[in-house]
Amino acid sequence: MPKDRRNALVKKLELQQVETKQRQVDTLLFFQERAHRKVRAHNDFGNKRCLYEIPAYEVGLPLFDAVWVRNRLVKILKNDGFAVESVGETGIVIDWSVELLTEQKERLRREKQERRAAAKNRKNKLIPS
Repeated sequence: MPKDRRNALVKKLELQQVETKQRQVDTLLFFQERAHRKVRAHNDFGNKRCLYEIPAYEVGLPLFDAVWVRNRLVKILKNDGFAVESVGETGIVIDWSVELLTEQKERLRREKQERRAAAKNRKNKLIPS
């Protein structure tokens, strides 16, 4: 295995970046699990939507940007199959009603078709017939 001849400072900075990335992932997983627990609790009471607020700080977690966490959590929860809307700076409304989920699925399908059509048009413009 080749010897790493980089400067010690560069090695340390790279290690810090990797650790920072891992802390961000851990923070997102923490809030994803919390949101899922809140959804389960609301679903047990018969509700089909709930409000989840990301706190400005959380004891036991490193400092984080609540707006960044909210934006990432919206993407994660949409990938999990929920209908999600941002509310205010750090709030999100999570909805799992059948009607809204069907509507969201249809909207995502249309957007995907539009992106494919746009990519096909760009490709056709690059390759003249």
